[in-house]
Amino acid sequence: MHTRVGSADSHLIGYRADVDGLRAIAVVSVIAFHLSRSWLPGGYLGVDIFFVLSGYLITLILWREALKGQFSIVRFYERRIRRIMPALLLLLLVVTLAAIILLLPADLIGYAKSMLASISFVANIYFLLDTDYFARVAEAKPLLHVWSLGVEEQFYIIFPLLIAAFARFWPRAALPAIALLTLGSFASNCLALKIGGASPAFFLLPTRAWELGAGALVALLPPSRAPYGIIAGIVGSVGALAVVAGIVSSVEVLHSIPVALPVVIGTTLVLAAGQSKQSPVSQVLAARPLVFVGLISYSLYLWHWPVIVFSQYYLIRDLNPGEMIIAVLAMTICAIMSWRYVERPFRSRIISARTVFLSAAAGAAALALVALVLTLAWPRTPRSHRHPTGRRPARRPTLDRNARWRV
Repeated sequence: MHTRVGSADSHLIGYRADVDGLRAIAVVSVIAFHLSRSWLPGGYLGVDIFFVLSGYLITLILWREALKGQFSIVRFYERRIRRIMPALLLLLLVVTLAAIILLLPADLIGYAKSMLASISFVANIYFLLDTDYFARVAEAKPLLHVWSLGVEEQFYIIFPLLIAAFARFWPRAALPAIALLTLGSFASNCLALKIGGASPAFFLLPTRAWELGAGALVALLPPSRAPYGIIAGIVGSVGALAVVAGIVSSVEVLHSIPVALPVVIGTTLVLAAGQSKQSPVSQVLAARPLVFVGLISYSLYLWHWPVIVFSQYYLIRDLNPGEMIIAVLAMTICAIMSWRYVERPFRSRIISARTVFLSAAAGAAALALVALVLTLAWPRTPRSHRHPTGRRPARRPTLDRNARWRV
């Protein structure tokens, strides 16, 4: 059944179809927001759902391995490379070819710099310095969405060692210690919103780690404390309502409180309620169509934004409803092909770890070289340069941002 094949590390922690269902909700929300911000004003918070899920799954795997004395940092990064790099490198190859054909020289140079940052997993820092995520000019940056991978991979530089240390020396202190660190990150987010503005709070690891930490707390929760029976149903329902409310409205409760708070809390409640497999919400999330979208969600997330960006860049306008349908079909086909022929083979044990490491290193090095060539050798934009359609690009209207976006 497709609901089980290719699920990340399900052989280590047991497969949860509702987690793939949550992934589907997350990626569909993000795509809907990027197609039209009026559809789901809080759709971009789907990334926050991904962060919580990532924190939950990775912590569960690490904690169980560490308690059994089977933790290996090399094996951990092997799994991360298998999960992240093959599909990412394929995307970067295709998008780079499209960028060379379609982008004006100045935009192409900016793209090359963002590709270098993406390969190095510091895209979040690059885009913090380069643009505002919600600004109209950001819609011409094909790799803007890769900022989230930077946050995740930076988080997993130290976190596995921290979990391994707690499991070996202070297992009872793990839950309160991670809770304290999570609260500290949440406080830094609130402080950043108050004194630094939305961009630092949006892009940086210290202000985002609390979302991954929230998922980690669910993973560390003793099974005896997980909700059961009717309580699981209530907890899951409350969590689902919080997620839906956050995505649909994106309401800022207080000036210095992250707007993602309801979505993060809601996702943790749904995860906790689903541990007993007695939550009706988890049963709904386990529906086959949602699970399939969840399985391809990583590739779908990678492909959706470049498809939208290049379409709008070429047309020099927003997509109409018919073009949106075509764009969704294109990104879905690309995602399914990437999942079937790239993600699944590399995540299986058929391909050796040595091959995975060497392929990832060679691919990243080759793309980095291309990015350097484009950055250093590509000519700057002449005044007479025209858009690939033969028309001079028009300046897009600036959206009203008086209502400040909060992360």
